[in-house]
Amino acid sequence: MNPKDSILQLISRGQLEEAIAVWLQATGVHDPIRTEVLGYSARLSNLTTKKNQGVIEFKEETLVLNQVTAAMFSSLHNWQLGGDYASLLYAIEQLGIDLDNEISSLHLVNCDRIGQAKTFRRVFNRWEGKSDFQFHFICGCPTEMPTSFGKRLIYEIIRDKLDDRHDAISYPFQEDDDRIKTENLPLGTDLAASQKRLKEYVARRFQFSDTQSFETFIETGVPKLPYDYVTSVFEISEKKWEKDEGEIREYFEWMIETFQCPNKEVPTFLFFVVIKSPKLHLDPEQLTHRQKAILAELGSLCEKYPDQATLLSDFPPIDQQDFDDWVAEIDDIRNPNLSRAVTRALAATFEAGSEEDILYRTQQKFHLKDIEPVQRRIYEIASK
Repeated sequence: MNPKDSILQLISRGQLEEAIAVWLQATGVHDPIRTEVLGYSARLSNLTTKKNQGVIEFKEETLVLNQVTAAMFSSLHNWQLGGDYASLLYAIEQLGIDLDNEISSLHLVNCDRIGQAKTFRRVFNRWEGKSDFQFHFICGCPTEMPTSFGKRLIYEIIRDKLDDRHDAISYPFQEDDDRIKTENLPLGTDLAASQKRLKEYVARRFQFSDTQSFETFIETGVPKLPYDYVTSVFEISEKKWEKDEGEIREYFEWMIETFQCPNKEVPTFLFFVVIKSPKLHLDPEQLTHRQKAILAELGSLCEKYPDQATLLSDFPPIDQQDFDDWVAEIDDIRNPNLSRAVTRALAATFEAGSEEDILYRTQQKFHLKDIEPVQRRIYEIASK
């Protein structure tokens, strides 16, 4: 399935934000359609903000969604897909994926990042049985798909800890191959508003009684939840720290302090908080003052709560060889020419002189945002 078909399906399902994410992955930095797509993203973001603030009526919200949807359909129809995608799709088809092979949703998000996953697993195993409420802060450049890493960790827990028993874990669900839904971190204009947003989120997600307070639910409702694990993947942009005077750190501290339960017979709660920060994968000397401040702030927070909070921030681009190895391993492909053909075909889709093209030609590396559409196509073939 080429990117246009994938985007069309997502728009048709009403998954506009997901469609935009795929669209942006499929466009070069100089593609004129990119400005239109970013405009749709801004309109949806503004709509979400108004909805969260309670300043937009349902009728107006529906009208805006219909307008954006119609505009996206029109733009997609007029979009001329660039790059040698036909060769990439052919190279993927030539892998000869065995339809009986067990390729799961995990394979949508598990390319490389082995060292980072082991770091998480060591902490997770050390905390097991001791820390019922865990906060894992994941910082990365959007091009390296840090949110996908959070999802990967959840899928690995389902596989390794639960023997694929999905009913033993709670996560926000979406009707997609990638079943785990990402959500914006509940955040208000100040600390009190943020606390209110999170309480509303918990009440909505677990549907506890209007007469039951948030604190009572944590103390008496959480032990009754029928799960081994409860997870969330929250996203927040580093821009939210602009002119921040410590409120976000205080918010995180409040979350850690609040999610405590004297009853030890409770599910393990895993909060993955993804901070998206452009170019965070660059040399530390090139980081902005705000990026350094955020990393220092989160680092000190994890030092204050060593048994509840951890920070993962090492998410560089993927080496070509690591991508080759991933392609070869998913279906025991013995001929390296087949996996190498996929990576070369992927590189051929990049616009000449683009940042992606230069990264590949000079360092033989890929951004994970460019790899994930290949993973999805392989998954789709295996799921036929």
